[in-house]
Amino acid sequence: MFQRWAARLSAAIEAATAGDLSAKQVLREVVSGRLWGIRALASEFARELAEVRDPRPHPTVLLVGEIYVRSDPASNGWAADALERRGLRVRIEPVVEYLQYSDSVQYRRGLKGGFKDRLKSGLRNRVVSLLQHAVGGPLGWPHHLSAPTVAREARGYMREDIEHEAVLAVGLSVHGWRRGEIDGVLCAGPLECMPNKLVEAQLVHVAQREGLLSLTLSCNGDPVDSEVLDGFAWQVKERFRAKHGVAASPPRAGAALGASAQTDWRRAAVEPALRAVGRP
Repeated sequence: MFQRWAARLSAAIEAATAGDLSAKQVLREVVSGRLWGIRALASEFARELAEVRDPRPHPTVLLVGEIYVRSDPASNGWAADALERRGLRVRIEPVVEYLQYSDSVQYRRGLKGGFKDRLKSGLRNRVVSLLQHAVGGPLGWPHHLSAPTVAREARGYMREDIEHEAVLAVGLSVHGWRRGEIDGVLCAGPLECMPNKLVEAQLVHVAQREGLLSLTLSCNGDPVDSEVLDGFAWQVKERFRAKHGVAASPPRAGAALGASAQTDWRRAAVEPALRAVGRP
């Protein structure tokens, strides 16, 4: 299905770029919402995909972090695929979030603000909005947030003056958690990346104040430790099952659990068994 629709989308884009790209035509396509037929294709694909999508709720993790590492599977050790094999649904922070945030920073600094700047930004934002609604509606995706809204969500943990993707990572994580859209966060970035370390530190505070479970990966090209992913996936699923009234299943043998999960698992399963055989 993906290959078929990807081929149709590529053909539509090629046809559009080979045609009239004058300012008048661009305005006509964007304002009308036609978008060279791309919007209709995206909507049709989303409806077909929705027919085969599993409607049951799944424990969901948001993948955030440094723009390249989080977006390139080979750079983050195929972490999203690895978590999905462990029974989690993974949402990846889209690249467009950073592009819109960079645009917002330019307005905030006063480097943009004229009529042409606002027209270009408005057209780009309309394209994103049209396509998000075309695909997100049938698939039940959450509403796309504006960059200033994401920055406001990060307040209390991250100052807007920092002006880099750490603000986005924290803001999107907090927003999704507060609205019940996600059950955990995976943050991926390069080894010794300062923005990634800032996000990791602030996600600790989010966990303490609001209960959000998170895992941060500092990637250097080595394979990601499977036990770390095992432990994180089990904690997310255990919380999800408890929330939905389903008993938790035991973690895989050798899974590296966090301290809180180890304690919860001991209380729920290990301690009763020890008492049954007379051990303290």
